Amino acid sequence: MPDVTEASDGYVPPPRTGPNPFQVVDPNVITALPEGCKVVAITPHGSSFWTQTAHLKTVSEEGGLISFFLKVALDEQGRRMLHGEFESMKALYKVVPDFVPKPLAWGSYKDIEGMHFFLCDFHDMTEEMPEVDSFCESVARLHLNSVSPNNMYGFPLTTYMGPLPQDNTWCSTWEEYFKQGMVRMLDLERKVQGPNEELERLTAQLFERVIPRLLRPLTVLKSIKPVLIHGDLWYGNCCTDNDTGRPIVFDACVQWAHNECELSIARQVLGRPLLTNGQTRLELGERSDIDSAKRISELITSTIPFQHRKRTTTIEMRYIQCQNLSPFVL
Repeated sequence: MPDVTEASDGYVPPPRTGPNPFQVVDPNVITALPEGCKVVAITPHGSSFWTQTAHLKTVSEEGGLISFFLKVALDEQGRRMLHGEFESMKALYKVVPDFVPKPLAWGSYKDIEGMHFFLCDFHDMTEEMPEVDSFCESVARLHLNSVSPNNMYGFPLTTYMGPLPQDNTWCSTWEEYFKQGMVRMLDLERKVQGPNEELERLTAQLFERVIPRLLRPLTVLKSIKPVLIHGDLWYGNCCTDNDTGRPIVFDACVQWAHNECELSIARQVLGRPLLTNGQTRLELGERSDIDSAKRISELITSTIPFQHRKRTTTIEMRYIQCQNLSPFVL
């Protein structure tokens, strides 16, 4: 797993406090292991902004070594984060089991109050970017082979992009769902960065004019459908499995959404050349539809409100609105 201090833009998480969750293996974690597995060792493994992670080694009844990946987090938000991750990984595993670790369980520690866990298969991974064709093929299979249970956009519970809760309330159209998500992100932006008069003016224009102009035609023409997306497909959440040589992704916050929502994030943080080579595999709509969705979906990566980041949302909104409303505004 990539080191977060190298994969970030300079943010360093605060030092850990409280009891060591990996001094011994909690009884509830042991109960969650497959039948017959006996714990051999547990060691911290990898690094994470918001959680703590470990490599759990066990021996099966037949004597074979079986490894698991354990992630823990504190308090009620940590519990919700890990529940969301478990349900996310479970949904992905049903569609593309060769693209994600198999999720096994989530729950709460017995011996440390307020400590919660997520347990999945362990994969030995290299931190290098995955091979382009196989990565794009796997993402395309996820999008093409997933079917929304109610033909709506959303997800049955809240999922978290890092520590940020996503508003996954079910919506019947992509326009409605995208606006709902932007409302949540911009509310979080205000709480972190403080009020901004220009941002408020741009936000009003975004909701009243830009989103309807770009996204409403996709609904009217019925040219898109909700697909299952990973939700946070940046380079810190994808690696190459050393045993298979294939790409593998993790730390998901899934939702049923337009596939361009996924690609707009991946295109910016994985690099345009990477995805350009596999673009025809990844695009599911008509060219004009893709272009419209792409322009507005790229707002997502600039509207992730962390205190250590300078405000970029206003700059991105200026650009989007100049592109789509000029010469009427700005």
